[in-house]
Amino acid sequence: METFTARPLAAIAAANKTVYWSFIVTDALANVYKWSTGTIPATVGGTEPWEEAHSFKIVNFSGITLRRNKSESGIHAANDASFTIVNSGNALTAANFKGGEVLINLLINDGIGKELCGSWRFRIKSASPYAQQIDVECEDFVQEFLKGSYPNTPLVNGIFPATQGTANDNICVPEPYGVCYIPLRSVYAGADRHYLLGLASHAYTIEEVRSPRILGTKIAWANPPFTFQQSTVADADAVDWRMFQPLIAGGNPGIFLSGSQILDVPTKFSRDDTVAMTNPADVLHRVLNNMGLVDAVLDLTAFAAAASTFYYWGTPEGFYGDTVVDGFLTDDPPVGSDGFAFWWGGTQSPIDWNFAFWYKQDRTKVLSSLLAMCHACLIVGEKVRLQVLSKTSQATFTKAQVLKGAEVGADSFRYTDSLQEKSSDCGYVAFQIGGEAQDEFLKILVPAKATKNVIDAEVITFPGVSDNQQAQILGTLYYQRKLLKVADLSFTSKGTMVALRPDDIVTINDAEYGGTYDVLIEEMSISPDLSIGFSMTRFSDA
Repeated sequence: METFTARPLAAIAAANKTVYWSFIVTDALANVYKWSTGTIPATVGGTEPWEEAHSFKIVNFSGITLRRNKSESGIHAANDASFTIVNSGNALTAANFKGGEVLINLLINDGIGKELCGSWRFRIKSASPYAQQIDVECEDFVQEFLKGSYPNTPLVNGIFPATQGTANDNICVPEPYGVCYIPLRSVYAGADRHYLLGLASHAYTIEEVRSPRILGTKIAWANPPFTFQQSTVADADAVDWRMFQPLIAGGNPGIFLSGSQILDVPTKFSRDDTVAMTNPADVLHRVLNNMGLVDAVLDLTAFAAAASTFYYWGTPEGFYGDTVVDGFLTDDPPVGSDGFAFWWGGTQSPIDWNFAFWYKQDRTKVLSSLLAMCHACLIVGEKVRLQVLSKTSQATFTKAQVLKGAEVGADSFRYTDSLQEKSSDCGYVAFQIGGEAQDEFLKILVPAKATKNVIDAEVITFPGVSDNQQAQILGTLYYQRKLLKVADLSFTSKGTMVALRPDDIVTINDAEYGGTYDVLIEEMSISPDLSIGFSMTRFSDA
């Protein structure tokens, strides 16, 4: 849910108000235009771009559709909008707008003043000219950064081509967080075999190597007493890479073979710039940066708040006080989310991630996995906000908030009951305990609520989680959203609910709507007149 100050809240709640839509368009040539669905005069004394004068240029505005990013389905559904630019005399070149950007602002004047009550940043997918008009189709600006694979590091075999013995696969230079324990690829560089750590511009600390699993018996060599000799080797493009040789066989470099195949060796190590980066919010921040989302389009205050929540999830119950409010202890700073400390009731570590990206994956899959691994979502507006998911209801809907579609007859509320979407009531969570190699995971069967009778086909993997209880709770939260859906709801509401966002929980409370129960917002379409179409899901359990 958006957090507004008093004046925007008063404007939203006003019985009589005027709605304006501001379109700040930046074309692909960096030209900036301020247009609207009607002429907007400048705000006296205003300093923000939306307070400047806007000329009438926008028609056929469809409104804005916001969608929930479904991590449990591996989906990052795009927000979208469409509108038409009036292009009198063909003065504007349509081709210049494709790939550009538009910031759509919702402005409400309640008679006291004009207030900003919502902002959404979009990328222009298409700009189609006809009859002195340009039809524009937009999607949220994050989508363009979700194309391709992650991490951005090159494939190991692309740097040092395999001459013999190593696989031609998608293993890449690792991107580690905290202290990871992953397989490293053997490369032939210089005049000898080494295991590749990463760029030589970083410093690496190696704690342990172990024998590859395929060899059967586990043998581990810790540092000390064994030595992991590091060296720097340049590739064919004169890029320096840091490598090491495990001196474990009488002081000789260890190489592990299975027949003629040279095996990857599981290595426990860290990198100087990311060894302390274990909070999920910090990792997500860096990953989004690496995908191309700069800090200017990230809500860093929201990321910091999420980081605090993740940290205090591990607070022992009673340390800040014994009373629980909204799932948190009363003196806990991040009030308003569901705290693991309340569920566990004992001393637990904060949720810390120690893992690495070491093979190429689709970016959408990477982001879905990371969000599921910390029970969070991304809210895309003018900026990207990281929000920890919460079961706390953000609003209540009765007949008073639901609009009619016509003068006579029933209102717009629709309830479609169904059998539970999936017959499964449980699923496996894969994770690895601390100190064990993360090339293979343990599996724990967790219930979506209480029973474990029908197992879902999916195994959700949490590579960064090493705590047994954290893995089980995160798995249960994941499978609740995936398996417990029992009904779909839709209706059109008044614009007073414009602060809500997809992934919020709200309460339905009316006898004509089936009583009192909580639902999850899947989608909301904000119309130009500020009426809002909601699509929601009800679950069999809270």
